[in-house]
Amino acid sequence: MTQIKTIHARTSDRAINKVTRLFNASISTILQELLQNSRRSGATQISLSTQVENNQQWLCISDDGSGIANPQILLTLGDSNWESPTITNEDPAGMGFFSLAQRGGRICSGDWLVELTSQHFTGEESAPVREVPYLEGTTISFPLKADETKGLKSLIDEVVAYYPLPVVFNDETLIQRDFLADCLYRESWRGLDFGVCRGYMSPYSPRLNFFGITLAENLPSVSQVISNAPDLSLRVDVKDCPELKLVLPARKELVQDDFLQEVRQQGLRVLYRYLATCSEHRLPYRRWQEAQELGIELPEATAQLYLFYPACSDEYHEDDFCKELVDLGDDALIVDFDDLGANDEQLFWRGFSQGNLGYTAVKSEPYFKGYSWYDNLPVVSDYRVMFTVDGERFTRSQFEENFGYFQIKKVDEIAISASLKTRDSFAEISSDSSDEESDNFTDLSSNNSDENSDNYADFFSNSSLNYSDNFTETSSSTSVEQSDNFTEIPSNNSDEISDGITESFAQISENNSDGITEISSHTSDEQSELLDNATESSDEHSDDITAISFTTDIFFLVDDCLWGDMEEVPICLTKDATITPDELMWLWRDCFFCPSDEYDTDSYETQRDNFELRASKYALELLISKKEAVAEQIRLVLEQEGVRWLIPNNWRVDVTISRHGYDVEVTES
Repeated sequence: MTQIKTIHARTSDRAINKVTRLFNASISTILQELLQNSRRSGATQISLSTQVENNQQWLCISDDGSGIANPQILLTLGDSNWESPTITNEDPAGMGFFSLAQRGGRICSGDWLVELTSQHFTGEESAPVREVPYLEGTTISFPLKADETKGLKSLIDEVVAYYPLPVVFNDETLIQRDFLADCLYRESWRGLDFGVCRGYMSPYSPRLNFFGITLAENLPSVSQVISNAPDLSLRVDVKDCPELKLVLPARKELVQDDFLQEVRQQGLRVLYRYLATCSEHRLPYRRWQEAQELGIELPEATAQLYLFYPACSDEYHEDDFCKELVDLGDDALIVDFDDLGANDEQLFWRGFSQGNLGYTAVKSEPYFKGYSWYDNLPVVSDYRVMFTVDGERFTRSQFEENFGYFQIKKVDEIAISASLKTRDSFAEISSDSSDEESDNFTDLSSNNSDENSDNYADFFSNSSLNYSDNFTETSSSTSVEQSDNFTEIPSNNSDEISDGITESFAQISENNSDGITEISSHTSDEQSELLDNATESSDEHSDDITAISFTTDIFFLVDDCLWGDMEEVPICLTKDATITPDELMWLWRDCFFCPSDEYDTDSYETQRDNFELRASKYALELLISKKEAVAEQIRLVLEQEGVRWLIPNNWRVDVTISRHGYDVEVTES
């Protein structure tokens, strides 16, 4: 059993042997430590100079401070002769002079001078002190290595950049700066000056200045959502803050204590108080909440979003489209197609943008979720397509099943429909809902059984009915919500349809339920009658769910990127399609062109040009004729090769081309 009852901290005698490893012995570290000592001694200015003695370059640092009364303090590790206010406010470690332990040096202060080597610092030898004529202040010199003289001026400039006293190097006054000079906003708190800076600061950027020693400390930053709203970072300049502790001896980082956490919390308040002085902000919702919790009242983020533009298979091409920020009005509609590919987005957008539906489509911004203005915006996140052939309507799956594979198919109509949903009014309706969700709603989409498909076809783009708890969806623009039970709507007789819907809306009015509105770019007579009934019975109700439907003139029955195999894409075209060959070529490119980045492939530009050439030829074949496609392809090749620039002015060249060769006839006029 141990006989030791207590233990007590002490310093081993062998510790002094390791003092040469307390600091890295770099010029910047030595200067930082010696400059701090000069400041504490009451110096008003510092002079640096280089000298040569016996082919050895020396760097000298002189100050006009109070000097060092007792030279023994130089080699006393952990002790110093600073006065009580300095000890209280800065907690000096009494180790900074040991930054010279590897190099040694010469020290002169008052009427004494001592020369030190590494053996003196480790206690292996005693250092003799010589008496000299009295010198005001303190001068310390230390040797430089041969490669340290190059770039010495730049290194010193960096060390003294934010030092609070004027510094002269070889008779040149060095430029010094205010650490918070570029800040947008300042506040003082408990001996610290906080500054709010524009822009993101990397983890390696100086964030805190301790009398010229800059630290890359982890201090708060705030990112705003929209690109033209600047990120904000915090800087701190230490003035007189004894509570702030630096890790000793090198002072390269802060002690992670409770006070540092208070500093960070106060820094966040400063950042948010700055934003409170601004006319607007674009903080993520969680940051806005954080400001409220810290007692900073901010308005909600400015109601602006980027205009929607559909995704492209070629990600490089997407960068060609500038982001346009718009104010949000009553016509704003979020298009959020995270789960759809470029093909689906492009095809939706062609019909939507030509449908004149009265909406301004904008991109979603998840960081804004929670703001009242954002959560109240209608959202479309999926859509459904219906094909009409000889008066009969088909869902996508039915269409593919009935008509099999084809290169191009002419149809009477291609109709697209989507439900608009607000995030805070009800759960989103999905077109691929599982059986487990069927108690909440039934979706008669292209993935459902034939039994449901008739209802989907007959009621596509006609109405939206809203009850209270559960959904029945007969299209993406037909939603029936009912309290407990499913209401069956007849699907074969138009009169029965109208009666059923009218009766349903009467129930809505009677039960004071939410009203529904449908916006369509191709309202039929039957649809108009249903909309009249809907308007009549829902005047007193809010428009929480809105259905939109519109037509388009083209649809690709493919889901995946084709890597250039456009000839295998089944294409549906309406009989009155207005799409031009050029439009079809660009649509193909945006939907399907995916450049390969394999090492043995052609350049991006070559792959793109080849795809566009093939797409242009194929578009002409489909929409006009094979003959015109060949002619256009030849014209494109000649244009790309710049052949016409070979022909002098007033000359004419006639070229006859066949599979057997070329016949060129030149006429000079």
